[in-house]
This record gives sequence, structure tokens and C-alpha cells, in this order.
Amino acid sequence: MIACVHQPNFLPWMGFFAKIAAADLYIVMDNVQFPRNSWVNRVRIGGNGPPVWLTVPARHASRLDLRIDEVEISWEPDWRRKHVTTLQQRYARSQWLRDVLDPFEAALGRRHQLLVDQNVELIQAMLELCGIDRQLIRGSQLQTAGSQVAGTGSALIASMCREAGATEYLAGQGAADYEDLAVYAEHGIGYRKANFTHPVYPQRPGGAFEPGLSIVDALLSAGPERTRALLLGAVPPK
Repeated sequence: MIACVHQPNFLPWMGFFAKIAAADLYIVMDNVQFPRNSWVNRVRIGGNGPPVWLTVPARHASRLDLRIDEVEISWEPDWRRKHVTTLQQRYARSQWLRDVLDPFEAALGRRHQLLVDQNVELIQAMLELCGIDRQLIRGSQLQTAGSQVAGTGSALIASMCREAGATEYLAGQGAADYEDLAVYAEHGIGYRKANFTHPVYPQRPGGAFEPGLSIVDALLSAGPERTRALLLGAVPPK
């Protein structure tokens, strides 16, 4: 079984979802320190203008010992309407606007206390829109009493993969610079790098293609079916 491991980002980019699509299992790495001002609580979108940020305010984000699974969402002031309005205005001409906005508004409407709960719900909703069904488990769930989940960096990832029953770890492209491949071998976990090629799709007319935007940009610009095909073809098979 192939596992990919990644922090639960907010409405992540296509590379995030392409890695999940190429794996059997997504391990949500919520059992590590919360990186401030990161993709975990913000993302860029496009539409009918230059990219802009959508940011989810986090409570106590300045705490250095705060883990991702402990981060609470700040609902004062209520920023939901601004996010929804921005998407509506930016992608007003998209025929798939309601397909994306409905699960987005549903997740925000539940006013999750924890950021990880909201982000995971949105990740699953985007996968469902793309017709991609993958197993998901949280690192914090694996790190229970008596488990062998421990360490940091490669050791933590390898132990989570082993605890989840995976035999191979599909790493992101940027991971090779700091991974200790010997650790994976010690845990009996195969290692493979996801050689992701960012697909190009029609964005706003007259503008240069902008990579790295939230997957909602692809879903609203090219539609769920086209996005699914792009994701499935973005990471070459082994």
C-alpha cells in the first residue's frame, strides 16, 4: 500500500491532490508543530484578476509549541462571507461555481473549532468533486498509547507509514533534500519521489498561466472532470 504524508493545508494546490491521487492512503500530518503564516491556513486563488489570498484566522498562532491538531479557528470577526464573496466575484462566470461553493460554505457553516477539522473536510470534499476516493487517517490518531509512532522528520513519517500498514512512501518533490532514506529502509518502507508536473489549464483570458493556486482555481476554470484527468496524469506511475 502506497502512502503519502502531508500537513492538512487549506484548500491546497494541485500538487497536493495529485500526490493523494497517486497513493492509496493519505496520512494527515497534524501531529507536528503548526507553521505560522503557511499554507495550513491560507492559499492563493485566481479568477478574473491577479492572484489574491484567502486566509483563515488562527487563534494563539504565535505559540511556538502549538501543534496543528491544536490550532483553533478565530471566528471573531466572522470572515466567512468575505471568502465566499471573493470566490463568487472572482469566478462569477464559472459554470461550476455552485459545485465548489456548496461544500465550501457547508464546511464554514459548521464553524469548526479546530482548523484541522475544517481543512480535512474541505480536502475530502475536493477529492469527492474530482471523483477520487482514497483512504485517509490522521497522524494524531496513529500516535496513540502503545504505538510506535515517534521521532521527527523521516523517522516520524516512516513510523506513521508503518503503523498505518503502508509499504511505500510517496514523497513530494521538495522532500529529497532533507529525507534520510536509510530510515525508511530500517522501517521496511519503500521510498519514491512524486515527480509532479504542474498541468496547464485555461485560466483568465489574456493572462499568463499562474501555477500553484488552490485546486478551486482548476475546478472553477476547467471543471471537475478535467481536473480529475489532470490530477491522475500529473504524477507518473512507478
